[in-house]
Amino acid sequence: MELSTHKRGAINELVACTWLLKQGYQVFRNVTPDGRIDIISEKDGVLTKIDVKTQINKYGKQQLEDGISIILIDKDLNCSWIAAANRV
Repeated sequence: MELSTHKRGAINELVACTWLLKQGYQVFRNVTPDGRIDIISEKDGVLTKIDVKTQINKYGKQQLEDGISIILIDKDLNCSWIAAANRV
């Protein structure tokens, strides 16, 4: 059974949250289905705005320029972090 894009996105966000928690981050999820930021994380006093994606597109490149980091989730639910150059 194929999952809807919305359901797949929700699962990927939970995978990313779990991954961050295991690394010692505090994690705060966006509770709305829309928005440029899925997660805000905090570790050692540093807040990071994060969007969760399965691929980088033009929109994702703009987010990186705007200071939003990206967690990429592959088909096996492995996470990789792409930090924005000007993280806030």
